[in-house]
Amino acid sequence: MKEELFFSVYRNFNINKIIWGFVKSEFRTLNDKFNYYEIIDANLMARMKCYHELLRYKVKNGDLLAFNFEKTIPFSDIFYNFKDDSNNNNNDNNERESENYKFYLNLFENYSNYFLTDINETIKIIIKCNCLLAFKVLVNEYDLEGDCKDLKELYIESIIVGSTEISDYFSKNYQLDLNENDYELMWKSLLINNSSSNSNSNSLLKNKSIQYLSKLKLPTAKLIQSAQHIVPFNITDTNFHITFQFLLDTCYSISSLSIKLLKENFKFNKFIGLQNKKIEILDKLELDEISEFLREKELLLKSPINFESEIEEENEIFRKLVGMSIIFESNNNNLYKNLFFYDVKFDDSHLGNEFIKDGLSNEGFENIWTIVSSGNFKQILISSSFEGTKLGRFIPSTKGPKLLSIFNKNSTRYQTLKNNFIQSIIENHTNPNIDPSNRLCLLQFLELIIISNDLNLINDFINRLDENGVDLPSLPMDFYQLIDIGSLPKVSPSSFSNNNNNNNNNNNFIDKDPVKIFDIIYQRFKSNFNFNYLIELPYVVDNRYSIFLDHLKYNYESEYHHYISTQFQMHKKLLFCDFIFDNYKDFSSHLEMVWSNNSSNNNNSNNNNKNDCNSLNCIDNSNGLYSFKLKNFIILFEQIILPKINRGETNFTFTPLRCERAIEWVLKNYPEQIERFIIDNELYGYYYYCRGDIERLKKDIRTDDQHSLSMLLQDGVLELIIKRSDLPCLEFILENYNQLQQNHINTIMKLISKFNRVDVLSFIYTYFPKLLNQEAKLLLFNDSLYIFGSIDTLEYLLQIIGFKPTKIEGINRESSPYFKIPTTYYQLITSIYHS
Repeated sequence: MKEELFFSVYRNFNINKIIWGFVKSEFRTLNDKFNYYEIIDANLMARMKCYHELLRYKVKNGDLLAFNFEKTIPFSDIFYNFKDDSNNNNNDNNERESENYKFYLNLFENYSNYFLTDINETIKIIIKCNCLLAFKVLVNEYDLEGDCKDLKELYIESIIVGSTEISDYFSKNYQLDLNENDYELMWKSLLINNSSSNSNSNSLLKNKSIQYLSKLKLPTAKLIQSAQHIVPFNITDTNFHITFQFLLDTCYSISSLSIKLLKENFKFNKFIGLQNKKIEILDKLELDEISEFLREKELLLKSPINFESEIEEENEIFRKLVGMSIIFESNNNNLYKNLFFYDVKFDDSHLGNEFIKDGLSNEGFENIWTIVSSGNFKQILISSSFEGTKLGRFIPSTKGPKLLSIFNKNSTRYQTLKNNFIQSIIENHTNPNIDPSNRLCLLQFLELIIISNDLNLINDFINRLDENGVDLPSLPMDFYQLIDIGSLPKVSPSSFSNNNNNNNNNNNFIDKDPVKIFDIIYQRFKSNFNFNYLIELPYVVDNRYSIFLDHLKYNYESEYHHYISTQFQMHKKLLFCDFIFDNYKDFSSHLEMVWSNNSSNNNNSNNNNKNDCNSLNCIDNSNGLYSFKLKNFIILFEQIILPKINRGETNFTFTPLRCERAIEWVLKNYPEQIERFIIDNELYGYYYYCRGDIERLKKDIRTDDQHSLSMLLQDGVLELIIKRSDLPCLEFILENYNQLQQNHINTIMKLISKFNRVDVLSFIYTYFPKLLNQEAKLLLFNDSLYIFGSIDTLEYLLQIIGFKPTKIEGINRESSPYFKIPTTYYQLITSIYHS
């Protein structure tokens, strides 16, 4: 009944216009302001906490929503962000009254075609997201034993992926008898067939799986003999923060499998035996004692990578945890890095040549840092993988693990390693018995040292080579990009703007190692400094490089201004550089010069020709890499453009710099000036759409002006119209534009599918049915099915419009990442087609 009422309203255009007359805002200027009916993106509302109440309300009412599947796991935003309430009540009655419980209940009831048509698929997604509350709703409110065919398989899946809270709820509510084959399947998946074994994040969940499953049944000795690992991980992975809690959990997992079973059957890698280390296998009682110690010291969430205690007892505990957690690895994938970490961190000796050579041949250049960290510089010379090749240019994102960083910089072990490495390079370049042609390239090692981000190593390396008469090469101009800025926080460049009276903001970073490394390199290699290159790094690579620019301004002030006056060359792409606008006074003359040059060129050109070198129009941003920010536009407009316009010196042309918000800003703040601007063709439609209501739009665009109307069909404007379901505006375009091409129709269909705007589709079918030709309907069908998963759009297309594609092929959902709707719903579609 509700569905019939909905479509009857939307098919009645007069009623539709009355409704929109109430809900439309009076004057639209900002494209991020939407009314209630225009906000339908369920993923967006789920991700942003400020929209959670709105999504709850829409779900309760069963409003039209778009569940676009932007991520690998469908509906992941919904199942990740509405989990158990903060109180996490165990009382079932209280839990059923919680907001999130009601949310999932309404979600399943009002959007059953998404969630209940294929309930097996929905439970799989809930398991992957580990959303216990959503699972409880299904168990409590639906007959899963009758509706779900694969409860045991789903229970097994929950154990394998580590959603053990859901596993517990399975076993509590259903009688699921596991047999020997089931246990073998799970243990093989965890210890042998795990395709994602190299992922540290998956290892977190694997600990939960192993500890849960080991309570049910231990693996057989035969299976342990075939195991590739217990819990695989790379302890030096900079993208994953290894904590003592993780190492402790890993040791608990190992202990839960029976120490005797592992010692007798696990096939250790040959290097475990070569080390002859005193690596201990701890039992549960010993692990409990360590757990209590770490908890008391508040160390559970700290990283073992950079921790070195002055208390020997603590270091001994760390050694035991690291040793036990890393040795159950029979392949070479993570073994070399983990064993080397243990060896350098906790042992007095270093691994032998066989390990280093074998590790390098297996791991390639990523293990160069392993050799550097060992202090065994000569191993690089004898390695066949390195001999005769170039290190090439390293950048921070591709460097190997910086194992020297594991030490306390005041420790004897660190100083020994560092000094051995530096001394070996000095000897290589000062020993008269070494042929100069056989000496290693210092430039390559200098770059490698900078990439290390190790302040002590960089400083000592440069100073000691200078002291020993080793001539350091000149670094290329881009060597500042080699400084690893990963330890610096993301910053807003505007936080430094107009800060001419003090340098407090700069002092927030002056003690950071990357800034100190900048000082070392800048002072030693100042002759190679290129100001233009450095000023481009924040917007080309990472905005954290702006910290170096700000540091240069306040700590090398005279040199900074000297570079601006003598070395700096302003070009149009630098208009995308925040630092220039944040320090407008320093660069004002350069900005005015660029504007004046363009304006003088404009005097000899046709203002309406968008290809003229008019104002900022010559900037090539066709690849869309750069975004001209509104705050920068405001500075440019108020400081340069507006004064010239007021003096009658020039006209300003809005250009395709992705600066649509600039139009909105001028409309809001300088409405009396807007008629004096020339709107570039690529923003023309957007400008008119942002000006106001539909009547104003009709008045400003003559219906016989086909060129102006075509501007409303450009992607940016059309996307806003479809996303908002702005039916009056769409009607105006479709009624008056007589040059509508198939590509325009296809764009409309794609946007309808993307935003699941079945209301727009209903409107077109009712009033402009000729647009829905076979090509348009087929595109709508394919995009809704394979790309966006817009079930509402599909239903309307198949059931109301009666579309039947010429061919529907069966698709295996598991093998096709583009198949976006539940498998059983696809089967329903095919049954409609064949009926």
